[in-house]
Parts: sequence; structure tokens; C-alpha cells
Amino acid sequence: MTTDKNKEQFEKWYFDIQPNNSNFMPSHIFYRLTFEMQIGVYLAYYDSLGIDIDVNQEELTFNQAGIYINNKELREKIGLSVDVPGSWKTRNEAYKEAFKKADTLINEN
Repeated sequence: MTTDKNKEQFEKWYFDIQPNNSNFMPSHIFYRLTFEMQIGVYLAYYDSLGIDIDVNQEELTFNQAGIYINNKELREKIGLSVDVPGSWKTRNEAYKEAFKKADTLINEN
């Protein structure tokens, strides 16, 4: 869910938040987890950058995704929010698309 500059930044952040003990989960193990188990880590990472990812259920069967920029420097470049166009049947699908869009925003800025 992260590429290029964003992946390097994510892995540094991921390593920095891990405690220095034997329970450390290397990033190569994290990437093997199911997407459902990765969602919370990605949300925490983007929160740390001042990027809030929101997935709302608009109707009983469709989910919408949006990205809200709290980071002042990034907000000046991008704006306060970015819509992630489309409707998805599951929240996981909406999160995947929102994470892809956030990855693109970070790599471009």
C-alpha cells in the first residue's frame, strides 16, 4: 500500500514506533498480514503525517472514502480535502483506494 518515497518514509516510521524488545515485528512480516490487520497501522501512519483517511457508509451497500489534510504544509499544496472517487461495497475496498490515493499524494509532494 506504499511505494517509492512514501514506502521509505513508512518503513522508517514503522521501525521507530517498534519497542526495542523481542516482540518486534519486522516490516517484512507486517507486509504478510492480511489487509484487514494492516489497516490500523496505515491509519496511524497517515495520522502521524497529518493526513486523516475517512471511510463513510453512505447507504447500506456503498462506502465512500475521503482524505483530509491537517498537515499545514501539505494542506497549502493540496487543499483541505481530497475526494477518492467511487463507491465500494466494503469498507476495506474503500480503505485500499484511499491508501492508494494518499500514497500518490505523498509521492508527488
